[in-house]
Amino acid sequence: ELDEALWQCRYLEPLYKQLSSEIDQINYLMIYANLCERIADYSETIRLCDLVINTYTTKDKILEARLLKADALNKLGMILDAQKELWLVRDQTSPETLAHKTAVEKLNRLE
Repeated sequence: ELDEALWQCRYLEPLYKQLSSEIDQINYLMIYANLCERIADYSETIRLCDLVINTYTTKDKILEARLLKADALNKLGMILDAQKELWLVRDQTSPETLAHKTAVEKLNRLE
């Protein structure tokens, strides 16, 4: 099931820009990134998250991508880079938001 989903994502990646809305494109990339994270393909997770971060302007999805990217960086032992992503999320959100709380919690676990 996971292998099938990954195969479909890899196969469809060249076509994702043809999805009708920006949110559909972002959702595709985030689903793919999460699948890669589940199989410990952290470099691919980071690449996909960077696509979301650098291509789109939907703030909540960018924050979601930064949190996932931080997890992947942390698992690759790139602690300073992971901290940077988490600091960005923390500093761009208000304290009552889930993204802010998640970033602070993950930072506390890193340090």
